[in-house]
Amino acid sequence: MKINIGPDIFKIPGMVNIDIRPEVHPDLVMNIKNLGIKNLSVAEIHMGNILEHLFPIDLIAALAECHRILAPNGQMCITIPLVDLALQSRLEKKISEETYTHILKGDGTPFGSHKIQFQMGDIERYLWQNGFKCEVLDLRTYPFLVVSNMSNPVPDPWQYGVKAFKI
Repeated sequence: MKINIGPDIFKIPGMVNIDIRPEVHPDLVMNIKNLGIKNLSVAEIHMGNILEHLFPIDLIAALAECHRILAPNGQMCITIPLVDLALQSRLEKKISEETYTHILKGDGTPFGSHKIQFQMGDIERYLWQNGFKCEVLDLRTYPFLVVSNMSNPVPDPWQYGVKAFKI
């Protein structure tokens, strides 16, 4: 099984799309902290811009849950916004102040607020502490990334991705 957690409107064909919000019409409505999925049964997990919406304690629970369901040779692909890359993009005038503020805070809704502001190296530390090794994901070759301009789908300058494997 391959799953896409928190897809919102960006559902991935051929994957089971899981979201906590029924109004976005996922295949399954589940909470990332308590996925009703059998141990070691998932070959691939995708999470595009999801983890920043969790509180740190919930991030740890979510990563433990992903570790539990991921098969021995499975992989997890994660994209997140990095606030240090966002600041650099703002200073270089690649993004507006409004976009920068959105990257820092999210949209202010219960599921859209950003509760963790990741900086370079943070996601690798969280993953390592929760039983994963990881490598940087080249977002230019990542087929399902969430971008702000779908007519020109190149990675946003503040996006960062990792591919994680169980240790």
